[in-house]
Amino acid sequence: MIRIICTAILGLVMFFPVANAEEKSLNIISCRSGTVTMLSASAEVTVYSYDFKGIDQGAKGDKTWDNFTHRCMGITRIMGGQTLAKGYCKYMDPDGDFFMVAYDGLMGDKPLPWEFIQGTGKWKGIKGGGTTIGITRGKPIVEGTYQGCIEITGKYELPKYSSELELGNILMKAHEAKQKIPVVSAHNPNLDVKGAYRVQKAYVEQRLSRDQIAGFKAGLCTKAAQKSFGLYAPAAGVLFASGKNTVSPIIEKSAFKRLLVETEIGFMVAKPITQPLKDVSELYGYIQTVMPVIELPDVGFAGKPRGVDIIAGNVASAQFIAGKEREFRGLDLNSIFVTLTLDGEVVNIGRGTDSMEDQWKAALWLINNIVEQGWKIEPGQIFITGALPKAIPGKPGKYVADFERLGKISFEIK
Repeated sequence: MIRIICTAILGLVMFFPVANAEEKSLNIISCRSGTVTMLSASAEVTVYSYDFKGIDQGAKGDKTWDNFTHRCMGITRIMGGQTLAKGYCKYMDPDGDFFMVAYDGLMGDKPLPWEFIQGTGKWKGIKGGGTTIGITRGKPIVEGTYQGCIEITGKYELPKYSSELELGNILMKAHEAKQKIPVVSAHNPNLDVKGAYRVQKAYVEQRLSRDQIAGFKAGLCTKAAQKSFGLYAPAAGVLFASGKNTVSPIIEKSAFKRLLVETEIGFMVAKPITQPLKDVSELYGYIQTVMPVIELPDVGFAGKPRGVDIIAGNVASAQFIAGKEREFRGLDLNSIFVTLTLDGEVVNIGRGTDSMEDQWKAALWLINNIVEQGWKIEPGQIFITGALPKAIPGKPGKYVADFERLGKISFEIK
């Protein structure tokens, strides 16, 4: 009877977002525990209900499905040598979006069929179905309960939304009109990280018709920041030559929708990089100098962004101030303390290890990410490795950023 229940509940499935209505395969391992309530048990008819809750993991190394949670409720009838199962399962992703699955059919030698009936958020419009089968179960730890795991297989598709090129066009039009950064996931709820980087490139390449690349930037470099936006890694973006400021500039706050100030460390590239670097030791040979940097991102989004919106919007890249270059050999970047003052009062204190716990590892990650996105890294470009330790609101006044032996940067916001 427990095996019957196990099969009957397999109908709950998870799926990964795609940009187009393209059919995809899925394979999920779903483990759960719950209660079984017997309504009637006899030689002629047996009827029972169940209420299971559990957690899921992607099979074959696909982390897409990891840490989904689910609940299944249903009823099983055994009569005349046949077992009929009917029920519903709800699977919820870590962001709180969910989808529902229904199953209704005879169980026996063949797996139980299921189909999608509802989706919310990024799963809205999901279609498809498949089968479920039990893979393991244990002796109930408490009488009247069930503990076991099932395998869910099937196919699914999501509605076609705006293409990555169209999303890049949306971002470009907003930039030209000096509007807030669009939340592009509103146009494509199924946008994933890889797709977001392709949107970013489509957007940036349009801007490069009238601008140049000055370097690249990392953002959301702490686990806490990544988690708050639903990411599992930092984000990378492009620095434009038009956004580079010289020593002691005056920054017009009116040019920003929502100005932030970040103290960062920059790395000047010495020679072209065309493929990923193996380690920090190899990276040393490609760096010419290091320098203090103030980044001035504009996080003026038109709505509440997800991590993919931040990536697609070029990680809010706007302006930056590069300080005097320094020889990096013999300089411990991780031990450098940075103190930022506004009109003489300390407003931020950071250390080199605040970004990914190591400046050189942060630079290595950023460079390899940029290579992966297909950008060409040229001598003279600057790589900045993230806020030390955080971004602060850009308020009017006179700022001084003291990077100890790396130097100082002074600027004013009006």
